[in-house]
Amino acid sequence: MNTEKFNELAQSITKSCLALMIGKSDEYARDGDKLANFKKAGDMKGETPEKALWGMVAKHIIATQDFINDLDDGVVRPLTFWQEKTRDTINYHILLEALITERINNESL
Repeated sequence: MNTEKFNELAQSITKSCLALMIGKSDEYARDGDKLANFKKAGDMKGETPEKALWGMVAKHIIATQDFINDLDDGVVRPLTFWQEKTRDTINYHILLEALITERINNESL
């Protein structure tokens, strides 16, 4: 892929991830806290919100690994399947950084 096409793809992915993240805000933000569900999941499982989030990321990483293995076996999933997993994974990393930023800022007060 040449640089121009790569840059276009990267910009498209970035815009798509942001749109997805903003679109899900109403679904996931409780009492104005975008990270509330990770905190609740952590409480439910007796672990930190970061570990709860990472467990959710694992599902997408495993599915992506399965898709890669399928490619080796000649099974090609539709591009939309790949996009869902990769973009969710990107967004989870953004959410993880938000949790870490919040924790560091709160602990340093």
